[in-house]
Amino acid sequence: MGDEIPDAQGRSDVCTVHGRPDDFSRGGGLPVTPFSGPGQPTPSAAYGDAVEAGWVVIRYRSDLAAASVSALRTCVTDPATKHIVAGADPGVKAITASAAGRTQICTDYDVDALVHFTADRLGA
Repeated sequence: MGDEIPDAQGRSDVCTVHGRPDDFSRGGGLPVTPFSGPGQPTPSAAYGDAVEAGWVVIRYRSDLAAASVSALRTCVTDPATKHIVAGADPGVKAITASAAGRTQICTDYDVDALVHFTADRLGA
């Protein structure tokens, strides 16, 4: 995935930040909805467009615990949250948050690490 970014150490026991984003296909414009739940279609090509536009894209395991999915949905769909989208992806074994230049990989749900990563990437 690339070299781990040293300054990410100590922020989370389950997350690391790496120097390049996931590879996404592009096309189809920006995502229409900010959150896709397990079993819902995930607009993969739109996610590539979102990363290109400077957004943060979170992909999570399809078997993520219901409480974690609910917490992630609440975070992503908060009216104050802008330029973040999330969706279940049966192809990922972890939770990834990707933005231009970096990807955070979490082996378990860590809302504080996701909030810190997105705020850092979006300049909030």
